Amino acid sequence: MSTQSPRRRALPGSVRRFLLTGIAGASTLMLAASGALVANATTAPEDSFAPTVAAQDAIEPAFTVTGWPDGVLHAGESFTLTLHVDPEVLGAPSVEGDFVGVGFGSEVLELAQLDADGTASVTVRPVTTGPLAITPFFQGNEETGLSPVVGETTTVTVDPVPTVIDFWLEADGDTAVPTVYGGGELTVNMMIESECSAWSAGDEAAVAECGSVYGIPAGTLLLMQNGEVVAEEPVQGSISEGSFRAAGEDLGAGVDADALVTVSIPVPDILLGSPDSIEYSVAFDPDNWFGSSLGEAQEARLSASPTDVTVYVGDDALIDPAHYVNGESAELIAIVDQDAWWAAELSGTVTFQADGVDISEPLPLLEGDGVLFDWAPERSGEYVITADFTPETLNHEASTSEPYELTFADAPAPDPNPNEDGDGADGSDKGDQPRTGASDNANKLPQTGTGIPVAALLGALLLTILGGTALLSRRFVRQ
Repeated sequence: MSTQSPRRRALPGSVRRFLLTGIAGASTLMLAASGALVANATTAPEDSFAPTVAAQDAIEPAFTVTGWPDGVLHAGESFTLTLHVDPEVLGAPSVEGDFVGVGFGSEVLELAQLDADGTASVTVRPVTTGPLAITPFFQGNEETGLSPVVGETTTVTVDPVPTVIDFWLEADGDTAVPTVYGGGELTVNMMIESECSAWSAGDEAAVAECGSVYGIPAGTLLLMQNGEVVAEEPVQGSISEGSFRAAGEDLGAGVDADALVTVSIPVPDILLGSPDSIEYSVAFDPDNWFGSSLGEAQEARLSASPTDVTVYVGDDALIDPAHYVNGESAELIAIVDQDAWWAAELSGTVTFQADGVDISEPLPLLEGDGVLFDWAPERSGEYVITADFTPETLNHEASTSEPYELTFADAPAPDPNPNEDGDGADGSDKGDQPRTGASDNANKLPQTGTGIPVAALLGALLLTILGGTALLSRRFVRQ
């Protein structure tokens, strides 16, 4: 993380020029009479923050600092130091209005003016982690004969902000142990937040305060399946151009504190010897001042997707499909389905049986979910039709349809003497019937009670059957 440039502060023009040397071999900072803080090319010895020039016969006042943090300090939290300057000389000039401050390397973090008691406070707010060497100083005043003083450098340890991961699986079954289907897809929702925000859940004001103090985690969420990383999702959070920020500044401003990351991943295929369950976990790799974390692992049961087979004959919506005449062909249809759309795509074969005996070869699914088979039995009678689905992989369960009862009736025997001696096919005498002028009743077909020719009824029934078959065939193409 980059280090923030020294702050430029306007100081009273009465303050005379002096040199203030940075620690760790940093460039010297010059406080000019104009009040601008500038960088000087002079290089000071390591770990030195002492002035390079002091007025002759200057008074070196006593310089004390209190308020160093003695407990755990997390990034984003502030601590306030109280700096006191006492010339300890009878009749010494007042230090009111003189400047004290704290520095970090070559960077002046804060400056403050002493009050009439020689006391001032400065607040330090780190947004980085690790040991930080903070040095307090008194700038002195050549006009009053007070020499600059550099206090003892104190190392402050800043801990990362603790984080909490929350994630859940969009899967079937018990939420404690959900079910995922082999070869299918799994959706995982993940959230990362500060421990402060997690503890404040439900209290919007408290959550907002947590975001203001600590900011928002930034980094990468790592989704793991049986310990192997299967997805990496970036998380946008708070950023800083320097290692320190002003006290009271909102570190969460402009960042979505409720960011939810959703990712879909493939579930492993079920193979011989595959485990019965899969373990999922999520880790966080931070990019800013937040800590890494690992969410509690969650177990999911690995299962083959249940399937269901349904048998149709002809078109149930238009005609009665259960009765055919021996010698006719019945169109058998089987539809295979599964409840979970996120399971693996169906693949496999369907075999039809009549009274438990196979009447077809294994037929591959058409359009992924159905088959057609024309069947004409050798004899009339009643049949119980079923269909067996055999999956191509272990990702699906096999299934058998409910029985479908189908009847093939005996064909009517033909009349051995049709229309002989003027008799009709039913043996009735047609000779005495009156005739009309319309082609002798157009082939002399018998009439129904409503006067509609039987031929017309047969034609209408044929159109209905053909239309129904076409409609049923379209069932296999899923939109």
